[in-house]
Amino acid sequence: MSFFSHFYRFWLKHKKLGVLALFIFAVMGIFWPIVFGGRAIVNYPTLYHQYPSLAFLSKGPGTPLWDPFLLGGYPPYVGELSYLAPFSLIFKYFNFLEVFNLSIVLGFFLALLFSYIFFRNLSLSRAVSSFAAFTYSFSHLNISWGSLIIFNVSFWLVPLLFLAVLKISSGKKAYFWAGAGAVALGWYLGFGEFQIYTIFALLAFSLFLSIRSESGRGLLRRFSAAIYTVGFIAVGTFLALPRLVTAYNFLGYSVRAAGAKGETSFLNLNLAKAIFPYLNIPFIEKLSPLISNSPLELYVGILPWLLVGLLFLGIRKVKVHGTFPFFVILLAVSYLPMIRVSHLFDLIYKLTFGVFGGSWKLAFLGNFSLSVLAGLGLQKIEDLRRQNFFPKFANVCKYLVGGIIAFFIALQIAFRLFRNSILAVLNNLFAERFYDQTAGKAL
Repeated sequence: MSFFSHFYRFWLKHKKLGVLALFIFAVMGIFWPIVFGGRAIVNYPTLYHQYPSLAFLSKGPGTPLWDPFLLGGYPPYVGELSYLAPFSLIFKYFNFLEVFNLSIVLGFFLALLFSYIFFRNLSLSRAVSSFAAFTYSFSHLNISWGSLIIFNVSFWLVPLLFLAVLKISSGKKAYFWAGAGAVALGWYLGFGEFQIYTIFALLAFSLFLSIRSESGRGLLRRFSAAIYTVGFIAVGTFLALPRLVTAYNFLGYSVRAAGAKGETSFLNLNLAKAIFPYLNIPFIEKLSPLISNSPLELYVGILPWLLVGLLFLGIRKVKVHGTFPFFVILLAVSYLPMIRVSHLFDLIYKLTFGVFGGSWKLAFLGNFSLSVLAGLGLQKIEDLRRQNFFPKFANVCKYLVGGIIAFFIALQIAFRLFRNSILAVLNNLFAERFYDQTAGKAL
């Protein structure tokens, strides 16, 4: 009997343990080169920031006041990795690369676990919750930035914090402390900008649940979820004051204090990357007057988007979880700032006094919302298939996907065969239409 047959029988007999085994198997299967193969994650942030900081911490207990080998001299106590110093005893048994690799793997496992638990609390089945958890945890955004501890921690805290709010709204007030601890951890080890956006999303989620609540009379009782959410955010932030005050005092000496201001990053026009994330179409992003060529691709796969589209078409015919409207709004608010003509980026930029920059930083909340909606769509797939519109929807999807594939394959072939001619046409087009708009501007 094959390994997969054994695993399937184990899944049927011990479903909860089967889910954990599935997540462990998936994470280890993806990250086996760094867990078992002696490999290291090498990119600019890890090589020049995280590895030196961890290596410095591994030299002894406590947090040193000055590291002369990082960034031409740097006070480590203002960085997020300094708060791992209490755990520096672990370096006596493992080298800093092993500790780093295991922390990254653990982060992806926790993202799977907490998102799965959240989806289960939305009344999704185990299989659908697993699908939605994989959709969120292994989205391209998480894979791209998951090697940075601050992003890695933020990614798995999102479903945990939403779970805390959902549980509190159902009367389980003990989750107040889980929320407070998660908020504090996010301030200490997470990415600060993500933390701010997540807190606003949590407040909106708690208000949404409170408005929909039917828990007796009186404003205090009705809005208890929102009140508890504000409370655990305040407690978590209070617990993180040592980190926040230290970082704030150092902010005036950091280029990063104003580094994000004015940055714009919009959705890539290369829609084929929804299916083929590494298919590059030369110049297509630069030709668009509406959308710039962001280096970050928002690949999550075509299937979640198809499930969301199907759910939208049949939303009047099937009954879905009450959180559906909230995650539709959150999805729109997260992705629309990346589209220039929406002007939502400019609005948020002004509301945050110019601090909001890099609209892609909202995409992690968008991906989480997308995974929720895709899960809701998959949960109701049998009901949706019985609707009259389903055959037409299936045909449109088939021809749309096939058309996209055929178009971009033809484009790739044409570029390979007529490269010089195409480049000449593009250069002339740029000189005639776009050069005057860009001349004299900063690179």
